[in-house]
Amino acid sequence: MNKKTSNLFNSLIPKVILIALGLTLAGCEALDIRKESHLERHGESVDESLWSSIEPGQTSRKSVLNQLGAPDRSIIAGDTETLIYEFTELQNKQVRMIFLFRYTNQKSLEHSFSVRLHNDVVEKVWFGKQSSESKSGDL
Repeated sequence: MNKKTSNLFNSLIPKVILIALGLTLAGCEALDIRKESHLERHGESVDESLWSSIEPGQTSRKSVLNQLGAPDRSIIAGDTETLIYEFTELQNKQVRMIFLFRYTNQKSLEHSFSVRLHNDVVEKVWFGKQSSESKSGDL
């Protein structure tokens, strides 16, 4: 290779690299990466001020129903009844690259508030939480 060809070749290398880099970045922009997230709620949340006012040995069944409304579930065993109020939050997140890849993450947080009654008077109150998470991805 002569000196003139060598200089021409050396001056083209940076330009070719810049053009290749520009095309690569333009291709990434055209790939269309989308991130989506949404939150769903199911059931009625029980306000802390309401459930903290329910006192074992003092509060009646009628008073609980007036404050909290009808329960989501009720379990009766003899003269004992358990009222269960449930509230679920589902959070879905998804990342998609059109035609290439999709990743999904779903988190679930289940709240429950339970009131056990004995002879129509509150015997016990408790609050519970349970969470779960699932992830998936495909090409």
